[in-house]
Amino acid sequence: MTHQQAYPAIALLALAAVIAGCAGSAGSVVPAEGTGEPTRTPAPDEIHLTAADNGREIEANQGDMIVVALPANPTTGFQWDVVSEGDVLRQSGESEYIPDEPPDSLVDGAGGTAIFRFEAAGAGSAELALEYHRPWEEDDPIDLFAVTVTVN
Repeated sequence: MTHQQAYPAIALLALAAVIAGCAGSAGSVVPAEGTGEPTRTPAPDEIHLTAADNGREIEANQGDMIVVALPANPTTGFQWDVVSEGDVLRQSGESEYIPDEPPDSLVDGAGGTAIFRFEAAGAGSAELALEYHRPWEEDDPIDLFAVTVTVN
């Protein structure tokens, strides 16, 4: 390899190193109290929960996002609804549904995953609870999901 061929490769590696360094710098820089020196505040975490986490106690920091992914099949009329999120959690946006099958090969009656997002908005402890039911029926829900979340 000649020097002329090596320069573009070296420049590309240097650019990749700079980009990688920037990607790892999530969070914000604020002056440390009383020192004037900058310190990095940690970026909020995402805490992913599934049906396997039902009944657990979860710890989060203010600003963290709690993502709950539960099996669902809206073609049956059943849906997950938030029953309790307490004062320390705030639902972020609407729930979404992701089918198990690729959209071009959906089968009637095929299931998927319902996803809910909650922001840990304040300090304290709260129960996050969802129920799986048909909204027009007065029967008990066929499934429940609940975790206790403590926000620091």
